Amino acid sequence: MKLLRVCSLCLFILTAGAGLVQAAPEIDSMTGPLNYTDQSSNISVSIEFKEVVTGLDDQQDFSITGADFVSLSGSGTSYTLLIAPTGGDIDLDILTGAVQDGSGASNTQAFTYSSVNSGAVIEDDAEPILVSMAADHDYFEFTSWESITFILTFNEPMNGDRLNVYMVDTTAGGINWIRLDDTDNSVILVDVVLIANDNVTESSLVDLSLSTSNLVKDASGNGVANSGVSFSDLNNGAVIGCRCDPLSLSSPQNRTIYDSQSSVTVTIGADDDRTISGLERSEIIISDNATIDSLSPSSTTDTTSYTIVITPTGSGLIELTVSEDAVWDDARRSNEEFYARLTDGSVALTGTFAITATEPVKTGFGVYEVYIGTPAKMAFGRPDGTHQGLNLANLGSVTNADMAFDRTDPVWAILAGTDYSLCTGISSAGYCQKYEITRTAIGAISVNVPADVWMDNKWDMSEALSFSIDDTSAPEVT
Repeated sequence: MKLLRVCSLCLFILTAGAGLVQAAPEIDSMTGPLNYTDQSSNISVSIEFKEVVTGLDDQQDFSITGADFVSLSGSGTSYTLLIAPTGGDIDLDILTGAVQDGSGASNTQAFTYSSVNSGAVIEDDAEPILVSMAADHDYFEFTSWESITFILTFNEPMNGDRLNVYMVDTTAGGINWIRLDDTDNSVILVDVVLIANDNVTESSLVDLSLSTSNLVKDASGNGVANSGVSFSDLNNGAVIGCRCDPLSLSSPQNRTIYDSQSSVTVTIGADDDRTISGLERSEIIISDNATIDSLSPSSTTDTTSYTIVITPTGSGLIELTVSEDAVWDDARRSNEEFYARLTDGSVALTGTFAITATEPVKTGFGVYEVYIGTPAKMAFGRPDGTHQGLNLANLGSVTNADMAFDRTDPVWAILAGTDYSLCTGISSAGYCQKYEITRTAIGAISVNVPADVWMDNKWDMSEALSFSIDDTSAPEVT
């Protein structure tokens, strides 16, 4: 009998021990809307457990598709999850081990919204929105068969099989391909090939628009809310313009003399007086011997010219540079880099030199075919394949002693005119032409005559000539 009692005790102990194994906590419901139509509004999901649980308190306890975690509130058996849609149908998991009941048992499998709701998810019925449209070119060239890639950014992933955009102006080109971006499926790339033909003129513009028939859809099949919107709509009316008629800047103060004791006003505008805008102070570079006091009007104002007030802070040539693409016209044509140079009146000195040919010439050249400083333009010439070489020589040195310096700083000089008196006495077997120059800054002056600007009676073209004018006087003490 004692053995039987022992065994009964053993059975009691074993039975009591088996009662320590507790069931995992269970979920009662996960309730949310059937769908959503506004991606900008948060969605509330109610979560109910069959018993009091703890541990559900942070973003790490969830896995969510189609939405981002916003917040979690509640305790015991009832919780409220707030999420923000990111596009597409929404499903979510409460991860394995996220919650514990009163005995410490954890959920051994994830609680999935679609499983709890017999396969239903929160369906995406929100229309996607085209947020921005950009282009990798600001303009196109008339003579080139090039392409422009437009970048269309939406607020959610898009359907790569349902992409439909069209050109507003088909005379300038056509769409080559459309695809989703490789790294971000909320971005559509559209490549437009530009056609260089007689249909493209200075007024040709490239604009791009979404289809107006909802043929651009998101991953859930919803058509775009702002269908029909164009590049110009999203960019304050700007379009891609043809640089058939480039925007060139000019300044009436370029190559003028300034008074180093006072402020100087420089006016810059398009050389054909077209309306421009966009210039900012950061896009103007000035040499170290001057400062910019003001720029007007503002970059957002349409104008025909900008007024720049500068104050010299030292001596010598003042160089002012407007950066490339700093100024735009109405057709989105931008400027090339522009330079304005102002001569310091305190160092402006005049001198003369002459250039001769070794034999009579049929045609000569004028002031603008002799380059002082950096060459600036192409010279006239008609080589005919029988070039024998007409030699040029520098006849004399500068007649004004003040033109000679021992400084080697870069220098600019202005050709002031021609005077043939220096050529007196040259044999009729040759040819001579004299030039007067005005120095604009201290330093060596370079003179360059390109090849093929003179020709003799046999139509042989002249060879190039280069020489410099130096100064041997003592430098100034400042």
